[in-house]
Amino acid sequence: MSEDVSVTTNVHRMTATREPLFRLTSRRRWYDLELKEIVDRRDLLWLLILKRIRLKYRQTLLGVLWTIIQPLAPMLVFSLVFTNFFSGSIGTMAYPVFVLAGLVPWLYFSNAVNAGGDSLTSQSYLLGRVYFPRFMLPLSVVLSGVPDLLIGCAVLSIVLLVAGMSIYSTLLWVPLLLLLLIWLALSIGALFASLTIVYRDIRNVVPYFLQLLLFLTPIVYPPEAIPEKWSWLIKINPLTGIINSFRAVLLGESPIWSDIAASVGITSITCIVAVMTFVKMERHVAD
Repeated sequence: MSEDVSVTTNVHRMTATREPLFRLTSRRRWYDLELKEIVDRRDLLWLLILKRIRLKYRQTLLGVLWTIIQPLAPMLVFSLVFTNFFSGSIGTMAYPVFVLAGLVPWLYFSNAVNAGGDSLTSQSYLLGRVYFPRFMLPLSVVLSGVPDLLIGCAVLSIVLLVAGMSIYSTLLWVPLLLLLLIWLALSIGALFASLTIVYRDIRNVVPYFLQLLLFLTPIVYPPEAIPEKWSWLIKINPLTGIINSFRAVLLGESPIWSDIAASVGITSITCIVAVMTFVKMERHVAD
């Protein structure tokens, strides 16, 4: 009997001195997205990106060709409908090229925001079983669309050559513009993802938001086509500066720095709001 008591006492002592594997503590910093842990677990991030890319083209008839068709089909439709309206107000750029230069960044942005906003709720089966930084899900969704964005840029380059346009050294500014586009898509996608955790009807708001933003972005029309009293709606749209500068570098001009500064400022504010909301709402992820 004394031996049993001695063994039980030793087990209790060993259990009391054993350090836990994880300590779950509340995060008090509004900006703590666990980025360091995401870097440490970058292999998992890479697997999530590859999984999404594979699922996108699995059991499809045309596969990667859909990435080429997606911008070319609406370009042809818009060109047939609006060429006579705007061809004289877009400078030296052919109208189909003008539209395609707006569609390539827009399609990436809309797809990333739409999928990013649904990234947490659609992966709920993972959230309750495995621990990992939750911000990794919208991040993986936004990054998984980058190959499609690069393919779209390659298609645009081919169209430029077919249209007889020159290739300028100002195209070196394109990576900077694409990084700003990815940052904006990630900020808005993460914001919608965090809100969808608590308010499920946000999933219904996102398509209407993107549809409204499509008309407020100079994709099929030049900014000058908007009446002066409504031009402020275009200026507060961070996509305007990105797309206008994207077209400018295609023509051998420098990015429109005033528009880029406005885009960076609005994107920064959106990013701060998204981070604060994501960290606050993350406590409800398990529910």
